[in-house]
Amino acid sequence: MPESSRMALTVLGVCVFALVLALAGLSHTPKALAAPLSWLHVDGNRIVDESGRAVVLRGANVDNMNWEWAYSQSVSYERRAIPKLTGKGPGGWRATLVALPFASGPVNSRDTAYLSALDEMVSLGKANGAYTLLSYRSWDPDTDQHPRMPDQAAQDALAALAARYAGEPAVLYALQMEPHDVTWGELKPRFTSMVDAIRAKNPRALIAVPGTQWSRYIHYALTNPVPRPNLIYKSNPWDYWEDIESDYQLPEVAERFPVLLGEFGAGSMMRLRDVRLLLDLAEEHGMSWAGWIFHTKMCPCMLTNAETFDVTPYGAEVKARLQAAAPIPTPSPTSTPAPTATPVPVAVTNLPIRAGDLWRYRKGTSEPSAGWKGLAFDDSAWFSGPSGFGYGDGDDATVLSDMSGRYTSTYIRKKFNVPDPASVASLTLTVDYDDGFVAYLNGVEVARANVSGTPPAYSGLALSNHEASRGDTSPQPAAVFDLTGYAGLLVRGVNVLVIQGHNRDLGSSDFSLIPSLTATFKSAGTPTPAPAPTSTSTPAPAQGSVHIREGEVWRYFKGTSGPPAAWNSLGLNDSGWSSGPSGLGYGDGDDATVLSDMSGGYVSLYIRKKFNVTNPAVLGSLTLKVDYDDGFVAYLNGVEVARANITGNPPAHTYRAPLEHEASRGDTSPEPAEVFDLTPYLRLLRAGDNVLAIQGHNKNITSSDFSLIPSLSSTVR
Repeated sequence: MPESSRMALTVLGVCVFALVLALAGLSHTPKALAAPLSWLHVDGNRIVDESGRAVVLRGANVDNMNWEWAYSQSVSYERRAIPKLTGKGPGGWRATLVALPFASGPVNSRDTAYLSALDEMVSLGKANGAYTLLSYRSWDPDTDQHPRMPDQAAQDALAALAARYAGEPAVLYALQMEPHDVTWGELKPRFTSMVDAIRAKNPRALIAVPGTQWSRYIHYALTNPVPRPNLIYKSNPWDYWEDIESDYQLPEVAERFPVLLGEFGAGSMMRLRDVRLLLDLAEEHGMSWAGWIFHTKMCPCMLTNAETFDVTPYGAEVKARLQAAAPIPTPSPTSTPAPTATPVPVAVTNLPIRAGDLWRYRKGTSEPSAGWKGLAFDDSAWFSGPSGFGYGDGDDATVLSDMSGRYTSTYIRKKFNVPDPASVASLTLTVDYDDGFVAYLNGVEVARANVSGTPPAYSGLALSNHEASRGDTSPQPAAVFDLTGYAGLLVRGVNVLVIQGHNRDLGSSDFSLIPSLTATFKSAGTPTPAPAPTSTSTPAPAQGSVHIREGEVWRYFKGTSGPPAAWNSLGLNDSGWSSGPSGLGYGDGDDATVLSDMSGGYVSLYIRKKFNVTNPAVLGSLTLKVDYDDGFVAYLNGVEVARANITGNPPAHTYRAPLEHEASRGDTSPEPAEVFDLTPYLRLLRAGDNVLAIQGHNKNITSSDFSLIPSLSSTVR
């Protein structure tokens, strides 16, 4: 082909390409992107999807469109980098958030090439299920200056992008990367105006509000938030961990609002240790984050080679965190919201649970969120790792290298599947531990060793030293607990085993927590044995009426010695126990059964009452009321369900209540009867006979009074 022909075709091709870009720039709507993601919105202090499931976004900042475009006019790096960062296959980092700074100038001038590049990068992330955060960050490479706060041009650019992506849930918006040398009082009116401008074009937009001092400080939101809904607050914590802990108030903000850590990285302003502790904090409080930067320049950097994506030590830390994190739940392909079932971030396994299986875990630097023991709790923000957990003994598959000197407890959760709970013949928990723990099955305590408290506080200490089986001094075998009596807690399908482990002291040389759970199953057709015959139970009441009233007859055992084994279970034959109506006690005039020999003779009393439930499935609530002096523990079908003013598991028959507590008709400072909501324990009830058992304890053996007056009631759904 002649040279002139080649030149003519080249010119024609360039003109056609320019025309296509120009036409694209005239439209406010980019071409269709990948399959839709769920719209995100704020619910309290969480980001949630359209089905109400909590979402924690994790990722990295990618190359900067605000300055890089001036040099290369190319997205060739991003075409490789974003699929690598968000990829789910082998070698992919599995990020769910791509933070992408942009400049206001080319957006407001409708630079078609620039806008098309933004479209492409959003689409690249979305193809792998990742969201893109568009953050205003204009920067002049000639003067090396950032604007101190957003101007009208920034507001106009964000409004234009909100219009462009009005139907696109994959795009989120940040008002500025790094405000600086400006007060919150100056920023708040501008931010409010910017939010309104964005929402005028895209009412469903999720918007990140930055802080002051290069976006470090967002604690002003605690007392003076931007008065608009559906906002998250973005902090760039470029500081040593000690300063972050003392100055930032991130946990306090995260208790009220969703928080995004928008920039951080191990380099001149932060150490790798600071990054690790910051990400630990983020996981503990459900904060989203995007590290700086997925590149080899403008460091601190995650990469040492932009072609092969080789990592720095900091990049290796981020990559490991992203790959271990739970994926964002996939939305339903229809317009009907997906079911609100609890996400299962770590694979649900069948029994047995073995040492080395993956668990969710949380470091005990603060109290866990409410409901953490229960099946419905969303643990997707917790870390994941194989058991055992700990340090110092060489038996730790997940090494808690920062535990010594920082925290004394660790919380772990493991979901497992039981296809047919009725087929479970036995259930056994084995725990190799150092120094103490409490275990819960579907939210109910089933075992503990060497720790007190109900539940123990996150800062609580084990009562004494206890070495694991591979401990460095005086090793002890793993403890075995027969949980067959708790098999009634199992439900068909997904169940959860939860354990909190506690160390003896903050500076301990080691810690271990290595649980396993095994079961045996009945062969087909094996009948369930009936319980041994005991005293006649109270007839089943009408649905919703009282099950056990004050004044009904109970079986009781005086605490001159320990009670029989399994005294609180349904199968015990209590025909040899004494019987009498409640209340039981002496000295207050509220005693239908007077224990005239208790003062000076014994400090505890054990009582049992059988009752009948025709159909537990119809019950909507269950309430225990106890009028007592001085303390007690209550059990339903052998499982502890309530306690007051008492420790020990179970308390010994010689145990004395730690404080005085007067009954409602006590002789000094009477206190009202205490009410306990037992609705979470409805699953313990069975059709037919059930048993409520209570052990009551006095303050001392010569006390002037003792009272134990329980009642139990229910309502229907």
